[in-house]
Amino acid sequence: MKEKDLLKFSTAGSVDDGKSTLIGRLLYDSGSLPLDQIEALEKKAEHKGDDQINLAEITDGLKAEREQGITIDVAYRYFSTELRKFIIADTPGHLEYTRNMVTGTSTSDATLILVDARNGIVDQSRRHALVASLLGVKHLVVCVNKMDLVNYSKEVFDDIQTKFLFWAEQLDVEKVSFIPISALKGDNVVRKSENTNWYKGVSLLDTLNTLEIKDSSTFNDLRVSVQHVDKLAKGSNLALIHSLVLHGEISQNEEVAEVVSGNLARVNQLFDLNGEALNVPAPLTTKIVLDSDIGVKRGDLLAKIGSLPKISHSLTANVCWMGQEPLKIENELILQLGTKQALAHIEKINYVLDPLSFNKDELRSELRLNDIAEVKIRTSEIVAYDTYKESKKTGSFILIDPKTKNTVAGGMII
Repeated sequence: MKEKDLLKFSTAGSVDDGKSTLIGRLLYDSGSLPLDQIEALEKKAEHKGDDQINLAEITDGLKAEREQGITIDVAYRYFSTELRKFIIADTPGHLEYTRNMVTGTSTSDATLILVDARNGIVDQSRRHALVASLLGVKHLVVCVNKMDLVNYSKEVFDDIQTKFLFWAEQLDVEKVSFIPISALKGDNVVRKSENTNWYKGVSLLDTLNTLEIKDSSTFNDLRVSVQHVDKLAKGSNLALIHSLVLHGEISQNEEVAEVVSGNLARVNQLFDLNGEALNVPAPLTTKIVLDSDIGVKRGDLLAKIGSLPKISHSLTANVCWMGQEPLKIENELILQLGTKQALAHIEKINYVLDPLSFNKDELRSELRLNDIAEVKIRTSEIVAYDTYKESKKTGSFILIDPKTKNTVAGGMII
């Protein structure tokens, strides 16, 4: 039997647009919930005197969230149909939790943007769509929710679609789909609804089942991230290098370079989880013994001559600032790219991007919470990298406050 492919998608939108209810409806109506969970939800609804279960509780897993009536974290859910498997990241809608949306969307193939039919496109809808685009998401599915509250109006739906498409012309996405739904009532979530007989498209589940998943691993140059180095390999005077193959395949007897130093060595032995191996492909972990000591350490990157990544003290990147405190130029930070950490600072803010108008503010001297900006970063050590378009794994990084150890920004190298 052919292995099902996997679609990873995130949900995004503004507060109270119905993201958790939509995911609950998707899981409930597709028969993806275990019987004991359904029974528990039904008993809870009966105890409260409700005539139906609270679908939002399926994904709002944290007690504090339920008590406050909001979602403040990323809730991951897994389900499958006859056609494919899915991982859902239900992300919060509040402006101050945009950083959680970044986390949930960074590994997604598609993003569901929820829009309340009564309110139309709001600032947070645009912000989340822009962030998804910057993170390399190529499919946006705009779910116009609460259609039952606007009498399933085709005019309301068409107006939202027209305005969104006009705004989204500048986004780097390949496909935008629009679906009129009611997460609460179930219209067009798993099955087509007669209440929208003017809608000629398919349900949300059918859309997700048929979205084209492009292989994100087409970048195939060898990249091996060094995680830990034992001083001695058993029975020799050479180091045992614990690593993760990010891209490509590493093989015995081939020559590799430690990228920053340029030092070369040949692979003497390779090990995977089953023991010694002739080759180890991405995304597996491996232990490597080289034929000479070239000073490899944690944070280094191994690659092949002829297909080396870039190296520099200076990076240009798009960043989403997540820190509560504003960032000022020259503030000391820690840049972490894979396992590599280096002291760094932002030496120039090229511009801050307005997610509503796409205007570029080139006069800003600080970054504030949820700002999206293009910046120039200077690092204390030379770092090895690829652009984010080439590789999300070697082209993305986080910035850490050295005092609090909090992650204050996520970045994509241009």
